[in-house]
Amino acid sequence: MRLSAFFNLKPSPSIHGRARLFYSIIIGTAAILGALSEEAQAQDGTSRSWLKLVHYRNFRVLPGGESDVDSPEFFLSPEGKQSPEKELQATLQAFAQPLQPNQDPNTHPQCKFPARRMWIQAHLPSTPIVPIQCPGYDAFAKNMATDGVSVVFSSYYLNNPASAFGHTFLRFHRKSFSLSGPLNDDKKVELLDVGVGYAATVTTSNSFLYALYGAVGLFRGNFTALPYYYKVREYAESENRDLWSYELNFSETELQLLVAHLWELGPNYLDYYYFSENCSFVLLTTLEAAKPELQLTEKLPYYVAPAHTIQVIGNEPGLVKDTRFRQSNYARFKNTWQTLSADDQRLLLNKVEHLEVPFDSQIPAERRRLLLDASIDFFDFKFAKALLREEPETVAQKQTLLMERASIPIVSPTAQSTLPAELDPARGHAPRKLSLAVGTQKDTSQFARFRFRPSLQDLLDPQVGYPSSSQIDFASVSWDFKQTSQGQSKLDLNEFHLFRVTSLQPIDAFNTSPSWQVALGAESWINPRCLNNQTCHVGFLRFSGGLAANPIQKISSATFFAMIKTELAASPSLQDAHFQLGIGTWVGTHWRVNSQWSILASSEYLRLWHHSFETRYSFHRNWAIGAAISQGKRPLESEFGVHWYF
Repeated sequence: MRLSAFFNLKPSPSIHGRARLFYSIIIGTAAILGALSEEAQAQDGTSRSWLKLVHYRNFRVLPGGESDVDSPEFFLSPEGKQSPEKELQATLQAFAQPLQPNQDPNTHPQCKFPARRMWIQAHLPSTPIVPIQCPGYDAFAKNMATDGVSVVFSSYYLNNPASAFGHTFLRFHRKSFSLSGPLNDDKKVELLDVGVGYAATVTTSNSFLYALYGAVGLFRGNFTALPYYYKVREYAESENRDLWSYELNFSETELQLLVAHLWELGPNYLDYYYFSENCSFVLLTTLEAAKPELQLTEKLPYYVAPAHTIQVIGNEPGLVKDTRFRQSNYARFKNTWQTLSADDQRLLLNKVEHLEVPFDSQIPAERRRLLLDASIDFFDFKFAKALLREEPETVAQKQTLLMERASIPIVSPTAQSTLPAELDPARGHAPRKLSLAVGTQKDTSQFARFRFRPSLQDLLDPQVGYPSSSQIDFASVSWDFKQTSQGQSKLDLNEFHLFRVTSLQPIDAFNTSPSWQVALGAESWINPRCLNNQTCHVGFLRFSGGLAANPIQKISSATFFAMIKTELAASPSLQDAHFQLGIGTWVGTHWRVNSQWSILASSEYLRLWHHSFETRYSFHRNWAIGAAISQGKRPLESEFGVHWYF
């Protein structure tokens, strides 16, 4: 409420008028006190906007709160990391100092921390600040001149553990300018934007040390800025990952503050934690620094997955004003491939196999146009890295295709403008899952089974926003509360997965990548491999590799797979030896009946047979029911349960 509106109120002779006046006085007084309180907080360094600008967490909630930034150069006070008040006072003192003779202006605190200068001017306008020109920052701000910012999600990439959960970065939109002719296309203009990302600076090539350093924060995290087309090359072209871009509702002032804050963070670092202070979390704290009324990070658990941050952004009212989708090269080629007839598909395959580029000039123009469009998309997908390296033979073949296509005066239809909602990560289920099931084991007991999974997706979960044939299971655990036939009750560990990653990639004429699974954890067995045929808890490391196929793709989404499975099992309760190495087979089918209903049936043999059948139906974005039956590692067991994603 404006103070002028309060003082312009006129008294009313009626009782209702006097009541309205009394009510207005109360509201106006509260507004004045609130403004004074906010000003007092700004002066002593405890206002929300100052805390977020310097990345303090838990300052108001827990003793010992500190800034997430770990670089000492980010603080002007020796105690600034732990004390926002002292950091503010040191900032005010440093900003009041004039530029010394022969001093490089870029080294002055005002030029190193332009976002703080903007904050002081907005919240403490009476503070004297000596105006200083900052050529370094001015050049950066000019290069980053923007009229919008988007959060970009690069989809899951299981070939790289660091990107298995997806990746996020910022895209700063270049200020509007005019293009004429056929280049006036949104996605082509988009390539001229600037991509800003936060990632770990890796210092080892050792896989074990890589995982350890990333888990305990021994890598430094840094911000980098690159032309957006480099990001498109890396993700959409080289790694065949779809890109989702969510434009945020930021004002011009907020955009300027965001750019200034990135300048402050640029030369500094944060300790990078793969599961918590990762790319997604730090980007959210950066957005909150420029728009402090946002409370995005408060809605995240301690462990953070990029997909979860996208859902938090998507669920924030009024924050996302536009969503864009950029297909990977492979996805674009598959769409083009499906427009070809069976004869033309065989013709294209033959050309590719024999590296023959030109098509018979007697083929009708429209048919040649389809073949050439598919061939160009195939080259972009299959030889992306060779094209980036500018290998002469590949570049020459691509150039021949382009010249032949240019000779056909038929414009290709534009890509479908509607977003594929079933792929949108902002619409996916929440990554955490809590399950409750009841069931029985043959001749043994009844049980209630509790499951908890911190992250992220299994083969039976709802497909929307997630890979359809992949599983990324981290730190999941299930416990059984059993009632035995003798009337005894006990709580027993059923299963624990430190991690379990599965990739079922159906092979086709263009994708021959193997399917695989790797898992590390522990589970309970009741079978002859345990001493005295009793229950034993077994730790395991498993790796499976093989092939998957979808032979009836046009009428079914069922994927059939067959793998060789190896297992290292360890337990003091195992028969013969405490460590057992086994090799066997694993076959089955994964059927996505639709986006809500999935079925997984499999059989494996590792010294004994184990069969299982599971099905799950999602009746809500974050709710599902399911049933399962299995036999092998334990006696015949059946269960029915409810799953809650949160």
